[in-house]
Amino acid sequence: MNLVRSEMGDAEFRRFSEMIQKELGIKMPPTKKVLLQSRFQKRLRALGMSCYKEYCDYLFSDAGREAERQHMVDVVTTNTTHFGYLHSRVGIHPF
Repeated sequence: MNLVRSEMGDAEFRRFSEMIQKELGIKMPPTKKVLLQSRFQKRLRALGMSCYKEYCDYLFSDAGREAERQHMVDVVTTNTTHFGYLHSRVGIHPF
């Protein structure tokens, strides 16, 4: 089992958060660094990587962007349905 032995650096966090906001419209302020670090740990382990810089370099490479983008989206986003939002946007009432 490969263990993640480092914390996410500020430079990597900035790259990730800028990409997430640009591509997904989700703001990742510095207060979310620990959350993002925690969620990316699973991907680092799955890919056999031991540091966030390695994952960052991979994700921003052509091969990584192609292979990893959906996994990154999955770990960044939550699978929560906000029924109030649905009702206000499309008139669907959940009950």
